[in-house]
Amino acid sequence: SIQVNVEKIGDFNAPVSLTISGVPSDVEAKFTVASGVPSFSSTLNLNIPLSTPEGAYTLTIEGASGERIHSVKVTLNVKKKPFTLTITPKVEGAKVKVSGILTPPIQPAKITLQCHSHTEEGEEGETIIHEVNVNSDGSFSDEFYPKTLGEWSVKAIFKDNKGNIVAASDIKYFTIEKTFINELTLLAMNKPLLLILPLIAVIAAAIVGIKIIRKKSIKPTPPKTQIYCQKCGAPLNIEDEFCPYCGARQNK
Repeated sequence: SIQVNVEKIGDFNAPVSLTISGVPSDVEAKFTVASGVPSFSSTLNLNIPLSTPEGAYTLTIEGASGERIHSVKVTLNVKKKPFTLTITPKVEGAKVKVSGILTPPIQPAKITLQCHSHTEEGEEGETIIHEVNVNSDGSFSDEFYPKTLGEWSVKAIFKDNKGNIVAASDIKYFTIEKTFINELTLLAMNKPLLLILPLIAVIAAAIVGIKIIRKKSIKPTPPKTQIYCQKCGAPLNIEDEFCPYCGARQNK
C-alpha cells in the first residue's frame, strides 16, 4: 500500500480526483478515497498476484481538479517470494490423511494434492486429485478413502492465478496394508450394496429355516377312534364301561 496526502494550497477548495497509471496489467490498484476536497489522505492498495513478472515498475499518481493537475512518480519493485511446500502422509486403517505447510503463508491460496497408486507393471493405477485451502498459518490438510490398497505416492503443488507452478513438494510414499478389515472398510465405503445384499440373503435364509423347523416340530393331532357296543353295535364313548342302550359290559 502507498499513503497519499493531498494538501491544500492557499484558498483552494475544489474537489481533487486521484488516478494511477503504469500499473502492471494483472495488478489491481484501488484508492481508499478516490476524491475529496483538500486536505485529505488516501491509501493506494495494490493487489499483486503471484503471476506478476519481477521487475521495477514506475507508477504515476495524479491529482486533478479541472485544469489543475499535479502528479508524483513512485517505483514499485516486484520480487518473487521463494515458497516451499512440505507434506506428511499418515495412514489410519484404510483412511489416508495428508497434512502440510506452505511457507511463507499466503491467502487466499489453494494446494493441489496429487495421489497415485503403484500397481504391477502394465496396470493402470488409481489417481486422486484434491484441492485444499491454505489456513492463515500456512497449514493445510486432507483425508480420503481410496479404492485401492497397497503402495501410494502423494505430491503437493502450489500454482499462481494463471496456473503456473510456484512451488512443489517432494514426493512422499505411503502404504495401505492389504488386510481383510481394510478390504471390508473400502468395500463398505465404495460399494455398500455388495455388503447389504449378502446380509439380506442370510436373514432371508434364517427366516425360511425357522419356518421349516417350526413346521416340522408341530405334530398333527391323531383323529379319535369311534367305539361301538360289542353286543348291539350302538356308538359308545371311550370312557363307557357298560352300553347305555343294552347294558352289556364292554371288554377293554
